Amino acid sequence: MKMKKLLALAGTAVLAASMLFANELTFSIGVEAAYYPYAKHLVTGTTTPESEDAAYTTEANHFSPICGPFSGAEGRITPRIGYTIDTPLGENWLVSGANLYLEGFIGITPISLNPGFKVTFTPLPFLVFSAGGEAGTGWAMESFGWCGLGVYNIATNSYDANPFAMWNLKWWAQATFQFDTGAIIKGDWTHVLMQYSYQVYQEICTGATTNGSSTDIWIWNNGGNKGHGLREYMSAILGYQMPIPVLKVVGVMFESDRAYGLDAYPYAEFDATFAEISLSPLAQLKFDDHNSLNVLFHFKSRRTFDDYRTGSNGKNAPEYQNNTTGREWFFNRLALSYTYKF
Repeated sequence: MKMKKLLALAGTAVLAASMLFANELTFSIGVEAAYYPYAKHLVTGTTTPESEDAAYTTEANHFSPICGPFSGAEGRITPRIGYTIDTPLGENWLVSGANLYLEGFIGITPISLNPGFKVTFTPLPFLVFSAGGEAGTGWAMESFGWCGLGVYNIATNSYDANPFAMWNLKWWAQATFQFDTGAIIKGDWTHVLMQYSYQVYQEICTGATTNGSSTDIWIWNNGGNKGHGLREYMSAILGYQMPIPVLKVVGVMFESDRAYGLDAYPYAEFDATFAEISLSPLAQLKFDDHNSLNVLFHFKSRRTFDDYRTGSNGKNAPEYQNNTTGREWFFNRLALSYTYKF
């Protein structure tokens, strides 16, 4: 009986809060796809490869061109539900539009499920704080060479999957500064968009064994070399918004991702603090109030090494690389992100 009264009281409080604060419930579904050409490590230095597949570079900084038409593809469907609560901090125009946004989602791919949530607070038009968490699991499709979630097995030189018994956990917190020059310079063609985000995050695989201060490496959604440890992610976007049909924004995005410490991986030579930097031209197309499409051309950088040891398969595999010496740039992927808002 007491429990019923408590539930009734809680329901009344929620109803009263809904009446006090204007809110909005939204639904959307996102479809993401990416195409990866083949860009193997470029041979520009002195090497003695045992086969063509084992040909890697020994030079530090360079660009690797596309060597083949296809390396891989990926796709994901993400239903989302969002709830906006107006939280005005005063009557001044600068804070009267403050709001709190709650979002739940689930990422679905052929090899994984990844539910999560996000909380976003916008106290000022140019300042956004957000935080969230995800818990995903995955399985292997060996005939295609795909693995959603698996821990690296050095004995077999492969990843061992254990779906629904092993989870990829991620939490993050982020601050974003954003500005539109159209806010101070009136006109249809005066909208230069600037955005900078700094995120702290950590990923943990529940099936990875901790060895002292480091852990086994694992793969998540076909992306290997995952390791425990606190990481930072930064992004900056410079864009131009146009008042024309369909093509609304063009710009370029900068991204950087690295670990804070060397203990994120079992091998310090891998240099976990190495920042994987990306530069990506982008475009946003808006067909109507319900349909939009983002297009991104992703140029990425990866580690180069001073030596590539020959593995048990007769090739110079990534897990046998030595000291990081520099950076290799390459065209990584063409990415499309379509969103339908109900």
